[in-house]
Amino acid sequence: MRVQRERQGFLHGAFIISLGSFFAKVIGAAARIPLTGLLGAEGVGLYQLAYPFYCLLLTVSSAGLPSGISRIVAREERAGGDGRTVFRTAFSLFFFVGMGGTILMFALRGVISDLQGEDLRWCYVALCPSVLLVSLLSVFRGYFQGKCDMLPTAFSEIGEQVVKGLFSVVLAWVFRRNTLHAVTAVLAAVSLSEGWAVFYMFRRYRAERGVKPLYASPPPTYKKLLSLTLPVALAAAILPLSQFIDSWLGVKLMRAYSEEAVALYGLYAGGAVTLTGLPVSVCYGFAVSIIPRLSGKAGARGKALKALGFTLLVSLPCALVLFFFARPLGGLFFRRLSAERLDVLETLVKIMAPTAVTHACAQTLSACLIGRGRALRAAGNMAAAVAVKTALVFFLVRAENISVAGMAFAANGCYLTAFVLNLISSLRRERA
Repeated sequence: MRVQRERQGFLHGAFIISLGSFFAKVIGAAARIPLTGLLGAEGVGLYQLAYPFYCLLLTVSSAGLPSGISRIVAREERAGGDGRTVFRTAFSLFFFVGMGGTILMFALRGVISDLQGEDLRWCYVALCPSVLLVSLLSVFRGYFQGKCDMLPTAFSEIGEQVVKGLFSVVLAWVFRRNTLHAVTAVLAAVSLSEGWAVFYMFRRYRAERGVKPLYASPPPTYKKLLSLTLPVALAAAILPLSQFIDSWLGVKLMRAYSEEAVALYGLYAGGAVTLTGLPVSVCYGFAVSIIPRLSGKAGARGKALKALGFTLLVSLPCALVLFFFARPLGGLFFRRLSAERLDVLETLVKIMAPTAVTHACAQTLSACLIGRGRALRAAGNMAAAVAVKTALVFFLVRAENISVAGMAFAANGCYLTAFVLNLISSLRRERA
């Protein structure tokens, strides 16, 4: 009966996380409708140019934190100890990690901006605080998840998107006469939303910290925390690195034959990737509810296949909808684009529709590998997939008759490769 209650509690928590993530994605996608009209394709392109480097630093400073910290906190709580010692150690460690990322972004703002060929220095300054704030936010989320309290994570994700959406639209409207200033203000809204989320989580932490543990447990060492989070961070860092390479290589290649290289990249990264990524985020949320059942090696392959089957059940219809309704969906979310640019977006979405399946499946199987303690294998598979993608971008995008469509074809190659490699790794028997 106890095991059954624990499973029910987990499924309830997983449903809360999935629902919160879904609503957060919907709110974020809805905010893009007025933002696209205010920023235009050029502004969206500038926004997407600044974002990959930020995501890369974000991954290094915060990826793997919630899962690693939650496992240690849960272990302490089950033993009757105090998970707050874990929180305090993690908070102090990743404060300095996040601060390092913030300082690094500030220091490299000119170098990265020059490399990308656009004056994005103030964009990176606006994003700087977010690296530290998200690092701290991840520690809070890991703490509460370890205590099986998923509501703070769900509410913080939704509130974060609401704050970001509202301030992004307002600031974009205020600075609408200058595209670069508007993009910088929108990126500042990202930092503002992360600050709100940290404040909210801090209030939740203060509200519950009056419960006294049965005994005072010694704090975990920094080495222990890093050993649990670094492998997952490595696996998660590969894709943001690929996106950063795309933002530089793709735009540079298109500039050889088009003056609208940034706008074309914005249609790809801010339009097609956003639309095809919505089903992926939903599938991941549901997959999370299955992955923790991979607690041991026994039956792990069968459970991974079940997770894969569930992901296919959700992602396949979504891919069909994206392919057959690419034009209406593009017109709904990016209604102020010109007919010519909507044509480009429609083409990109149709090409990338299969990634709703392959990306979702690759992501689910990668999470299964991580759940089985094989994060380095997942990282290696994704690194191989990113190498395929980079090669395809280089050879396809340089052709004027293919242009930005080459990035969409490269995304297909990337996620298909990741899916196949993760499937092989998941089916392979582990050595005793």
